[in-house]
Amino acid sequence: MENCELDQTNNWLVVNTQPHKETYALLNLRRQGFDCYCPMVVTRIRHARRAYDANRPMFPSYIFVNYASTKGKWRRVHSTFGVRSIVLQGEMPGLIADDFIDGLRSREVDGVILKPSARFRVGQSVSLQGGPLDGRARI
Repeated sequence: MENCELDQTNNWLVVNTQPHKETYALLNLRRQGFDCYCPMVVTRIRHARRAYDANRPMFPSYIFVNYASTKGKWRRVHSTFGVRSIVLQGEMPGLIADDFIDGLRSREVDGVILKPSARFRVGQSVSLQGGPLDGRARI
């Protein structure tokens, strides 16, 4: 089965990449005409008595590919250099909602998702607002 019924709200494939090959997979997928997204965050790297900030994937070894850009031939994604597999539900690809991707993109500044400015304290009660976990509290 090559074709997958497109839901109007869930349009993003979740793609598992080879370790540390997110950029390589993105490059090769884009060369084939796929619309891809890899959310990035700034991470503090400490190495050899030196510390610096670097952009790193928010979800290591995972990127997102717009299903519409595959034109129903999502299996081509699997054979792309840098890609390990596509996250599946049974035999069909598991799709992520557009709202999730749009929410990540709306938090980007200069291609990087900004972390909240205020840190949370241990034991502090928080409430999630907006998105799929709206209204759920964790104590």
